[in-house]
Amino acid sequence: MMGKINDTLSIAAWRCLFLLFAGLTVVVGALFFFLVPDSPETAWFLTESDRKLARLRTKENQLGTTDTKFKWYQVREVLLDPAVWLLSIVSMATMIPSAGLTNFYAIIVKSMGFSAEYTLLMSTAGAWNVAAVLGFPWLAAKFRRRALVAILPMLLSMAGVIMVWVAKNKVARFVGYMLGTGCTAGFSLALSLVTSNVAGRTKKTTANAMFFIFFCVGSLVGPQCFKQKDAPAYVPALTVIVVMLAVCILLFIATHFLYAHRNRKRVWTEGNEPLAADSEDLTDRENPHFHYAL
Repeated sequence: MMGKINDTLSIAAWRCLFLLFAGLTVVVGALFFFLVPDSPETAWFLTESDRKLARLRTKENQLGTTDTKFKWYQVREVLLDPAVWLLSIVSMATMIPSAGLTNFYAIIVKSMGFSAEYTLLMSTAGAWNVAAVLGFPWLAAKFRRRALVAILPMLLSMAGVIMVWVAKNKVARFVGYMLGTGCTAGFSLALSLVTSNVAGRTKKTTANAMFFIFFCVGSLVGPQCFKQKDAPAYVPALTVIVVMLAVCILLFIATHFLYAHRNRKRVWTEGNEPLAADSEDLTDRENPHFHYAL
């Protein structure tokens, strides 16, 4: 349908896609604004007993929710926390390949020898990306090793990009391209580590902001790697992507061992009463009972 849209409308097909997804984003954003509560206390769909269970859950995971005061020392702690920096750089390093490959999908695949209409039709093969984003987090939850499991989509993406680089058969190159886009799963797992391993209201907010700033930088840099003068092989861009994926692997390994080291330094004994982190707004570094997800 999108391949024929230029015959009926005065705007390009890619503009229609942008309008479609932008419209959906606005609608979903508005629904979230009005329907999704800020906390369990303001959740209109929870009963009082449900709210109590939600409060107990925040005590158990030691993340805290109730204190909304902005604390500058927690901002400083974010800036001095190597784990936040590692995951933020992962965010950028995963988005450089992801943004470059997805934004230039049509150009890259067409350069392999496929027609314009066939290129649009083959975009349904992006289901692999969806499967990766859902499947690898499931594996991470099963084995409780998020950072190490995140290495798997990076390796598959690297293998896929190398296939695009060296393969001569266009089908093999297309399969390699699809594998390359699976690096988005690494971003999802990095985000889950930030969500689970940063405590303290101000620290969590600042860490999330920092993570998404790096995400935006990667999204801006990725497409700039593909230059018209490098077509059709785009060797410099593919080189950058392979390097970024290798960097992600090293950073995930470093993150895993950093969190494991912090957990070993914590004193864990059966029967210890956890601190009421939900009311004291302690950061993960302040709370001796905080356990980092690996």
